[in-house]
Amino acid sequence: MLESAHDEVVVGYDGSPTARQAAHWAAHEAVTRGRRLLVVHAFRWPLTELTQLRVEPVILPEEPYRREYQKLVDDLVAECRAAEPA
Repeated sequence: MLESAHDEVVVGYDGSPTARQAAHWAAHEAVTRGRRLLVVHAFRWPLTELTQLRVEPVILPEEPYRREYQKLVDDLVAECRAAEPA
């Protein structure tokens, strides 16, 4: 059987308490429906917050931020797995 977008429960995660709660709900839904859970996180680069500062432009590497955001998602996935082992 080919997998499609309908084979997953997708939830966006930004690190907020509300998004964490939504992710736990989505994990429960995924288990209930026998689907995979896909947690997504997106960020805009360069960080627009930094471009608004009135300082000399600095080229910041993306990788440290990407690693930190990946850790944020990995930690959430571990929480969801503990709460919904199936």
